[in-house]
Amino acid sequence: MTPTWQPAPVAARRRSLWIALVATLVGMALIAATVVVVLVRPWQDVARIGLGHRADRPSYEIDARIDPRTGNVRGELTVRVPADVGGDKLRFRVVPNAEGYDADFRLGRVTVGGEKTRPRLDKALLVVARGSSGGTTVTMSFRYQVMEGETSPLASLGLLPSDRPMVAGLLARYDTGISLGHWYPFLIADGAAATPELAEVGDVGSAPAADVRASIIVPKGFQVISGGETKDRTAEGNSVVVDERASGIRELSLVVSDRLERTTREEGGVEVNVWAPRDASTHATEVAAMTARGLGVFEENLGGYPWPSLDVVQAPMPPGVGGMEWQGMFWVGSEIFRGTMPGVPEQFAEVLGENAGLEDVREFTVVHELAHQWWQGMVGVDQATHEVVDEPLAQYTTCLYFAKVRPTDWKTVCDRNVSMNYRYMRTMGEDDAAADRPTSAFGSDKQYAGVVYGKAPNFYRALEKEVDRLAVVAGLHRLVQERSGELATPDDVVTALQREVPTEKRAEVRALWRHWMAEQHGDTDVGTKLLP
Repeated sequence: MTPTWQPAPVAARRRSLWIALVATLVGMALIAATVVVVLVRPWQDVARIGLGHRADRPSYEIDARIDPRTGNVRGELTVRVPADVGGDKLRFRVVPNAEGYDADFRLGRVTVGGEKTRPRLDKALLVVARGSSGGTTVTMSFRYQVMEGETSPLASLGLLPSDRPMVAGLLARYDTGISLGHWYPFLIADGAAATPELAEVGDVGSAPAADVRASIIVPKGFQVISGGETKDRTAEGNSVVVDERASGIRELSLVVSDRLERTTREEGGVEVNVWAPRDASTHATEVAAMTARGLGVFEENLGGYPWPSLDVVQAPMPPGVGGMEWQGMFWVGSEIFRGTMPGVPEQFAEVLGENAGLEDVREFTVVHELAHQWWQGMVGVDQATHEVVDEPLAQYTTCLYFAKVRPTDWKTVCDRNVSMNYRYMRTMGEDDAAADRPTSAFGSDKQYAGVVYGKAPNFYRALEKEVDRLAVVAGLHRLVQERSGELATPDDVVTALQREVPTEKRAEVRALWRHWMAEQHGDTDVGTKLLP
């Protein structure tokens, strides 16, 4: 993800922080600082995942009727849970029932192993008793109405507070269609946090890798865009039935729209589809090129992208969010996609030109969300507890990309989009904090973004000063190899890095992690001033 209310794009649900914009608004010049990296080692070792079911992971079958005009969603869900997943009580995250979503969520009949059961639904947490040992099948029906999303320019900049959670607008209706993120009840991975309440900042992903088949009924004339593959599309009167399939993903996100057109290109056997309104076709071509370049860089250094296609969608973002990652798919906020500022006409943005840094904001956001295909896509994360894993990695590896494609000024670009987030946070009066903490423990969205997106990624730069840069990249590649399809913890990151450095440096890896992630040295290490 990428928050947008501060001056640099800091990924995520994601989440571009507008450094360039704030710098322009306050009339400050942005400065350069060293950030990280060099790329060289080639790795191409992950085969594309084919469609199909694996008995050792959960599977979902979803039959849903979605009306993007009214926001009405009705669904029937069947979840097959392997014997070694979930324990005695199966936990599901039900985001439409969370506080602040105003979706009037209704849960219908629930069965386990064919027998009706009485689950416990508390806000965003549904608990279903397994009933017996071994694999089991859970069915449930649900319905709700998706709210209209907030797209106020001031709210996007964080200048107008919103009373809704940061991620609420990822499940919302906009004038270009309906965004359906976290739209159906999904399993919470073993070991992940499972509280009824959702944190007001940060992401909520915590699902195990699974296989999905979804039959989606929408009004005629609407496209269903997902992180999976469209296997069939059949007209039925005034409706269309779309058959979507995906393997090895954590959640199947959707955008349903009648206003988006597709721009397609191929990169290394991956079909890249960029969806945008017709008047943004030039921007779509540019975003497709950025995405293709990024795929090449990341596959070379982190390992192969595992899915046959990747969909990039121009989608309105909620307040504080500039982009959002899903598996096989990511969304980019409308203004960022076009290289403009929220609520500011494109002509004015063009006058600002390079001083605004808007093109860099866009490219950094696109590549940051792409990086999440490895960090939270392949390598899963309990984001409510350990967002210190995926967001700093997405920031750092985006800098790896810029070091490769922009070798003359990549440090400047990365400083504007990484460290400046921390300095902006301090300028706004927010305190430094430990990065390795649950998202609910941050005092504000600005503190969360400044610490997680601005300070924490510099751990990897500091580590590069202690060991060969290639060793850092090798450690991250090892992490992908060892934790793909699983959830990774901070200790997993440290251990993977330690195994690629000289023995005498291994203690230093852990000490640096503690320094950057668990302690508060940001003012000294990163600085507090926007200007020198």
